[in-house]
Amino acid sequence: MNTIDDLRSTLEREAEFDDVERHVRSTSVQARIRAVRRRRAGSVAVAAAVALVLAAGTVGLVRGAATPEPAEPTLDDVQVPQRIEMSGFPYELTDTQRAADDGTVTIEGADDSEGRVVTLVATGLGSGYATLWWGYYPVARVRGGEQLSRPVDAGPTELRVEFDDTPDSARAEVALYEPTGELAPGVASDGVVFRQRYGDRELVDAAFGHAGGDATVDVPDAVDDLDVSPYCHSATSDLWIHSEGIIGGVLCADVDTGNDPGAANQGYLQPQSGENTYTVYVTKGEDGPRATDVDVTFGVGLYRQTVAPTRVLGAEVLTVLELDGRTWRLADVLGASEGDKYEVDTSHGDVYIGAVYVGAVSGFLSWPGAPEGRWGGFTDNDQPEHPGAMYGPVLLAGDHTVQLHLEGPDAEGRVLVYRLE
Repeated sequence: MNTIDDLRSTLEREAEFDDVERHVRSTSVQARIRAVRRRRAGSVAVAAAVALVLAAGTVGLVRGAATPEPAEPTLDDVQVPQRIEMSGFPYELTDTQRAADDGTVTIEGADDSEGRVVTLVATGLGSGYATLWWGYYPVARVRGGEQLSRPVDAGPTELRVEFDDTPDSARAEVALYEPTGELAPGVASDGVVFRQRYGDRELVDAAFGHAGGDATVDVPDAVDDLDVSPYCHSATSDLWIHSEGIIGGVLCADVDTGNDPGAANQGYLQPQSGENTYTVYVTKGEDGPRATDVDVTFGVGLYRQTVAPTRVLGAEVLTVLELDGRTWRLADVLGASEGDKYEVDTSHGDVYIGAVYVGAVSGFLSWPGAPEGRWGGFTDNDQPEHPGAMYGPVLLAGDHTVQLHLEGPDAEGRVLVYRLE
């Protein structure tokens, strides 16, 4: 899942690499803007393309959500909320779908509704658990009365539920939610919002513009820790967004990020020290005139990191991050308990896993049930003396062992464990 390019841009800026492109992140950290968000373009798309919210036997509440609307009965009269919230964006219940005998759940019309949220309800589990899969990826799990949310970055047409150590009476059903079109708190225009908070970053200022005009924000005195998030949407091709006073621009299609631009999708476009304002505008072609007769909406947001990063093995890593509609905080930095094995406590719910390394020429993360036995990684690192970081899976509750495989005579690593705020 390519879902947090903001993490990558921050790590590249802070992790003391000479050549950051050689330190390849796991698939969940790469190309958020160009790969995922371009698929979400549209005024009613949501920050998390599909969320998987699990419940068993009680009223289903998304973690961090507002008070739910009146609940609806579903499988075995389990109550699910009429309305839920992810990353500040509200959704409303539209349908339910029972899992087939083989565990598959086919969602009609999912390709046309990438903003859909899916809630899985599991009953009759006994002492076992139910795991929701999307292809090769285990994305969420239900045990007892727990409730979990697990977004994925595209609207799958088919999910699968697998039961482990459950009686034959175990059953599963999904409740489908669609975005209401309302936006999260922040600065908004034409169905797009620069959210007030995104992970460890807070919005400083944001503005929007239209054809022939500018979008200008105020710049505070200190600019070193600011991140820039430009946005541009138009049906016209070959439009470019430029920052006044900075040479070069960005193709509008590359920052056409749906309705949730995020906190830092073009980190190299930093405001200049001493400037009181920061202005963006749009041209026809990279070096062409300003676009005055096209239908285009563009804007820019400035974000500031409000939670200090943590230094591990010489690299700075984020203390708080947002992934798939949930906010995570660094809780543990683990050394290997046995060889390259790391024991992670998931008794209280899902955790998000990353790793920091130094002296390694290649490496990857793995855990029981990982796709093809591994998750992401990096290869052919010819600067092993520099620290690196990679971010991988959400480790589901019930999985306890992570392995960090590093190659290199002087390789040293630590596993980062993030828990829900």
